[in-house]
Amino acid sequence: MGLLTPTEIATLKERARTTGDLTAKIYADLQEQIDRLQRAVLVLQSNRVQFVLTGTQLSEVLKGEDLSTQITGSSKEFQCSRPYVAGTLLVWVDALLQYPGTDYVVESDPNLGKFTTTTEPIAGTKLVVSYVKS
Repeated sequence: MGLLTPTEIATLKERARTTGDLTAKIYADLQEQIDRLQRAVLVLQSNRVQFVLTGTQLSEVLKGEDLSTQITGSSKEFQCSRPYVAGTLLVWVDALLQYPGTDYVVESDPNLGKFTTTTEPIAGTKLVVSYVKS
């Protein structure tokens, strides 16, 4: 099987739900993950985020830093645990990748590890970032 359309994924999920077909469920879940990754790549490409790991040690990439405890409902500025290389910050709000320059300001202050969102996240929202440490 190749990549599936959203309709085909929904059909597989329904089959898994009604018949208990575990293979169908796993395949549908994998297809959804592939779709999410493809959308993330398109977001990165469309915003011209040009970051290549060539020459960068994987240990320099901080993945999945949870900043949810900083959400107060009245602040748009957030602080990463470390400074980051400008242009490498990726922000997820409730597991949705945010658009740089639209949903958050990438260059708020990378040297201090700070960034600013365009709107104030609501308390209880999940806020996760990844970036290359500077």
